[in-house]
Amino acid sequence: MINLLVQLGRYARAYRKYWMIPLWLMLIMLGGLIVLIEKSTFAPFIYAIF
Repeated sequence: MINLLVQLGRYARAYRKYWMIPLWLMLIMLGGLIVLIEKSTFAPFIYAIF
């Protein structure tokens, strides 16, 4: 996983696609949020937001 992130960072630097970095970070954070909240008591509140 870390290797993938390093490669994405190198790609962004090499091709000057710096605008993609915030997109990747948001996708990673959203994925982490889904994994953490999957089996918690906060799930009904998160579903209400979306």
